Amino acid sequence: MNRSHEHSEVLLQKAHGDAKMLYRLNADPEMPDWGMGFHAQQAVEKAIKAVLANHSVEYPYTHDLLVLLKILRENKIQVPPDAEQLPVLTPFGAPLRYDGASDADEQESELDRPWLETCVKRTLEWAVSAIGG
Repeated sequence: MNRSHEHSEVLLQKAHGDAKMLYRLNADPEMPDWGMGFHAQQAVEKAIKAVLANHSVEYPYTHDLLVLLKILRENKIQVPPDAEQLPVLTPFGAPLRYDGASDADEQESELDRPWLETCVKRTLEWAVSAIGG
């Protein structure tokens, strides 16, 4: 197994861990959106990075899903099924956890929680298929 594939497997395993946390949180309607969004964003980010690593494509240290999707496209790698909607998760990667965490708690929910869980599942399935694991 080459280093790129090994690294992609580690990232994919971590993506699955974030997804498990999301699924557990999703079962509790009292969980704050920023926590739900964070684990969804992290699962998607790590899944995309796993696919890039598996293709030996370098990527920057970023939580910006739009940037990562652009890198996939530039390298002619198929994007995840929900690629057009995934960038809405980017702010949950860092800014809302720190700068806007208290604001996010007080805002009316804008997250479509069923979609959130479904898009994470589809993104992970896409990554597993792309990596062949």
